[in-house]
Amino acid sequence: MVNGSRLDKKIIQKMRQLRKRGYSYKYIASSLKVNYCTVLYHLNEKHRERVKKFGRLRKYTPERKEYFREYMNTRYKKDPKFREKIKKRSRSYKRKQISMKRRKNENN
Repeated sequence: MVNGSRLDKKIIQKMRQLRKRGYSYKYIASSLKVNYCTVLYHLNEKHRERVKKFGRLRKYTPERKEYFREYMNTRYKKDPKFREKIKKRSRSYKRKQISMKRRKNENN
């Protein structure tokens, strides 16, 4: 029913028809085998605008990246629990990279 990450125009038309008949978003979603939020997005204009606005706000601008970088550095220096958590994650990440490199070398 879903074509890649976008819905077919036929499915969207079917959603609109079912909604005009008075069916709930939940019923439409289950009958067309799509997510409830997908139905809400295509049938509710206010919801669609909120989703688009949130996407624009979430984009990483250079200012936002710099703010995040400063925040993480400050938190890393001040919070010992956070520091341990980051160190633990970085160790496991390095192990994964090393094991992936070994596998590549063994296969070649």
